Amino acid sequence: MATTAVASIEDVAECGVRADALVTGLLRRVMRQQRTVATALEYVRVLSKETRANCWELALKAGHERPYRMQALLSRCAWSWEELRGLLPGLAQQVLPDDPDDLIGPGLAFDETADLRKGQSTACVAPQHAGVTGKVENCVTWVFAALVTALGQAWADFDVYMPRCWAADPARRRTAGIPETLAFATKPDLAIAQVKRLMAAGLRVTWAAADEVYGRCGEFREALRALSLATSSSSRATTGSPSPPAPSSALTRLSVMRCSRSGRAGTGRKAPATATGHWRAPRTRGSSC
Repeated sequence: MATTAVASIEDVAECGVRADALVTGLLRRVMRQQRTVATALEYVRVLSKETRANCWELALKAGHERPYRMQALLSRCAWSWEELRGLLPGLAQQVLPDDPDDLIGPGLAFDETADLRKGQSTACVAPQHAGVTGKVENCVTWVFAALVTALGQAWADFDVYMPRCWAADPARRRTAGIPETLAFATKPDLAIAQVKRLMAAGLRVTWAAADEVYGRCGEFREALRALSLATSSSSRATTGSPSPPAPSSALTRLSVMRCSRSGRAGTGRKAPATATGHWRAPRTRGSSC
């Protein structure tokens, strides 16, 4: 007999309180001042599909008369987006615990997403393929890794990247604050760095999935095999990028915006789509690709 779970207003309110407490605890680990934590929590609360992620609209939705607090949060306040990014794997595991009845186990999904932009002043913005629309757009793009379990998915890592036109333009990089020491890296290179970071952080996963941008890269496949991860890759995403639940997606967005304001990014590539997909179990070293 089918059953329906009914959530009361009190249940929803209690869930919101728990989420606020979880996010506040993480923010306090990377931000020294309470007013910075409070502004960051307001930033996280007002993020939604209906709100454009610019400081004016976010500030108005949070009840501020001016955007200055939001702008300071993303530029002048002393906190590290890298440190906040480093907390995402633990948060993902906390909100998505292992299901004992799941015979496959938790895994990682690698993909990229885009933030559509107007103009040319935003660091790493350029005409490039945007998965959110399926065509070339003026956007900033980043590669992300999502923890996937039987209960859902949550972002666990990311890297913003610069297109080749930015990587080859020292003057433009200087103006945007992108360090000279930041080397070019393809999307598979960024994904390899992410999976190594996540495994080093203690994230327990048994498999990894990605589209053909990554699956065609022998170094990416070899890195997964070296970590004893079963791999799956396909030519195109049929369901779009995973929709990570709050609070993981909101904290990721906060880290991404701080990262793009500070000019730190990687680089990547978009390969042409094919019509094939495949699943590979881990192989021993020395086997062919």
